[in-house]
Amino acid sequence: MKINIINNNHTTYHIVHSVNSTEAERYACMELQKYLYLSTNTLIPVFSDKCMKRSKEIIIGSARDSQVSLELAGMSKEAFIIKEKDEEIYITGNSPRGILYGVYKFLEEFINFRCFTKDCEKYDSIDNLSIDKDFSLIQDFTFEYREVYFTDAFNGDFAAKNMLNSNLADLSNKHGNKVKWYNFHHSFSDLINPKDYFDAHPEYFSLIDGKRIKEHTELCLSNKDVFNICLDKLRGWIINNPECDIFSVAQDEWMGHFIKMACECENCKKIDEENNSQSGSIITFVNKLAESLQDEFPNKLIHTFAYQYSRKTPTKVVPHKNIIVRLCNIECSWSKSIEESASLNPNGRDGMFLNDLVNWSKISNHLYIWDYAVNFRNYLLPFPNIRSMAKNIELYKKHNVKGLLMQGNFSYGGKGYFDELKSYVIARLMRDDTEPLDVLIKDFCDNSSL
Repeated sequence: MKINIINNNHTTYHIVHSVNSTEAERYACMELQKYLYLSTNTLIPVFSDKCMKRSKEIIIGSARDSQVSLELAGMSKEAFIIKEKDEEIYITGNSPRGILYGVYKFLEEFINFRCFTKDCEKYDSIDNLSIDKDFSLIQDFTFEYREVYFTDAFNGDFAAKNMLNSNLADLSNKHGNKVKWYNFHHSFSDLINPKDYFDAHPEYFSLIDGKRIKEHTELCLSNKDVFNICLDKLRGWIINNPECDIFSVAQDEWMGHFIKMACECENCKKIDEENNSQSGSIITFVNKLAESLQDEFPNKLIHTFAYQYSRKTPTKVVPHKNIIVRLCNIECSWSKSIEESASLNPNGRDGMFLNDLVNWSKISNHLYIWDYAVNFRNYLLPFPNIRSMAKNIELYKKHNVKGLLMQGNFSYGGKGYFDELKSYVIARLMRDDTEPLDVLIKDFCDNSSL
């Protein structure tokens, strides 16, 4: 049985939000009204539940004291539900962002809405809109953090419509905001800068081949003063930036495959040797920070890298529950997917990365990936990696990765080899869409030039 929402360009429905709704919930109502009008040439009125009920309703969020969100108990804060009950339509989620995602999913399901780029969308032109009686759709996300690190994906409307919670995207209150990082990547020198500290305290920095290093250095992570300075600095970051979810305590970037960087002092070296990896001292250090701050800031996460010299999984220490370990695949090839390359050469770069991925996934509560989906030497040259990219995303899901950044051309101006297509496809795959890759590509190519 079908429930008619719009019949021959006529409707008796109203869209309703709570009188105490957030900006994002009200924006969700207006987006629903806008796109249904564009599709059907029928305007569905919007008002708050402060007004008396006038007819059947599309109920957004917690309007009318809706209890539908109880069906999302135990799911992430971005989970959402679309439900028909007694000829009312409910769209709600575990957060304002989840509610907005629910509206965009409703539009995708019922008017074939798609947002291909920031300035290219499609939707069907229809006269009638109906929903199956007892229709119910619930969606949650494998990846709690989804970042398409391409300039073309930083537009806030594109990101929200494709359910990206990207730190770099221009996602505002109306979009339900985003997963917000205080500092995004390499941060040891933000915590203790050798320019400020080295001359007076060289012992704070890496001992390499018997000598403390000022240039291309990391921190001496077994030094108690280094820990106390970093703890005070990190606490200050958290207190002064309460809107941020994640704070980075991570090694600096000095191309560590080519030069030594990690501290080799007796205490640091002992920790690393016990763990069979130079990640040992890093995880031990960030664990101590997390343990010191967990009671004061239980919902804040600390991010660190498993990158180059620290990529190998430690054999003894296990990351604290509030630690994000972000594993980087910069050494891997894009000619094939990681699994395909690893099967051909288990001892090659891709094989070693796959082994690290599997091992980190066994011990990490929040395993994130920094993936490199671009030719950094020339953004415009052909770089046909879209199929291996899709297979790699599925690989990460299989191994319980919780956050994914796919890096492309993020420079001013953006663009590059099929960057807009890649941005769209990555976004759809990150949110667990079930359309085959070829369908996503064809849909983009058939419509993006309209």
